[in-house]
Amino acid sequence: MAKVLVSFIGRGEEAYERDAPPTATGYKTAHYQFPGDTQPGEPTSFFGAALLQYLQNTSGSVDCWLVLGTRGSSWATLATVFGSEVPTELEKLHHDINSWTQDSTITDEQIEKWQNALQTQYNLLLPASPIQCIFRATGSAAERESQEDMWAALLDAIHMDDEVTLDITHAFRHMPVLASFMLGALRWVRNLKKVDLYYGAYDMVEKGETVKVLHLPLVNELMNVAEAAATYEHTGNYGHILDVLGFKGDAEAEAVVYADELNRNAVDEATGLAERVKNIHDKPIAAALKPRVKEALRWVASKGLARQMGHKSMRACSNGQYSNAIALLYEAIRVAGCDDSSTTVKQDGRKEHNERIDGWKKVFTSASDQEKSILNDVEYLRNAVLHGLPGGSQKVERALKEPTHFHNIMEKGYRLLDRYLTSRGK
Repeated sequence: MAKVLVSFIGRGEEAYERDAPPTATGYKTAHYQFPGDTQPGEPTSFFGAALLQYLQNTSGSVDCWLVLGTRGSSWATLATVFGSEVPTELEKLHHDINSWTQDSTITDEQIEKWQNALQTQYNLLLPASPIQCIFRATGSAAERESQEDMWAALLDAIHMDDEVTLDITHAFRHMPVLASFMLGALRWVRNLKKVDLYYGAYDMVEKGETVKVLHLPLVNELMNVAEAAATYEHTGNYGHILDVLGFKGDAEAEAVVYADELNRNAVDEATGLAERVKNIHDKPIAAALKPRVKEALRWVASKGLARQMGHKSMRACSNGQYSNAIALLYEAIRVAGCDDSSTTVKQDGRKEHNERIDGWKKVFTSASDQEKSILNDVEYLRNAVLHGLPGGSQKVERALKEPTHFHNIMEKGYRLLDRYLTSRGK
């Protein structure tokens, strides 16, 4: 796991001053004060350099510094990472970089040369906190090609389980905005452990005032909310939602989720948990998930097992989880039949229980030929999917080859289950 800092670099405010020459580049010097600091730091003209130093001092070493810009960006400004004076070893190259930048003729090779020289000098001065520098001219991200170059640079610098800090201070405004969405995707692509946003709010103060640095940790909470909602939508598991709502490690909450996953009775526990969820008022962001977990807990607390399993089957089928869908539907119909079986099940009476299970079809003896056909189709499809058996009929064989035919059998099965349960007031 590595810690990656992502910064953007543009031409700087001086390039847009009235009467500024076309070749002007550079950022205005400012004193940045980070959260928790009582005094601002040393003046710097590039916020990314100040942020790098702050992270090195407060949260451990930064392993990689990725800087993205254009061929007209003020690449020479990155030397401010060394303070107000450019190291003697870099003076000549610094001058050349500044010249190449002014007319936007700098090449990838020249940027890489600057990257390597700055990295070498930085690691010589701070051997205890070595850093990898990656500088990329990915363009202004105004066109699709440039946007894809930005994505490729992020993908190249960020690896599995990394922590990422995004500096959204400099460059065209849309570039860090786009990058923040890209990090949202990388959260899963690279299994990112943490994403932080920092903004050197230069434009929020009067000239000469200390610039307060904004730390925006809310981004992690928002990503967790999105992930929890997506997990529930695609799997039906609401454990992550409960975690986000503050129930992580809560024995009662974990027991309800576990029981539901195993199709066990947890009516009383789910009812109590739903009341606790209802009374959460101190999490305004996560509260957006309350309706979803309430929906899930209502199913656990107020519906019979056959209904619950049928509901889970429908969700699985709509998400293309076909083996889960057919297994759940088949078992839902079996449970519905068992509920009406006349066989009495004794506690721990395995023989009686098996007889009850094996006799589930007896309750459908009055079913029409069409309904019996549906039952057979569901059973044959289930056996074929879970045990790798032949379909047993042309209809089932077609379902094993075409999703539309699979869905057709499932829909008929759902309607049969619903009619049967409804007719018995369940």
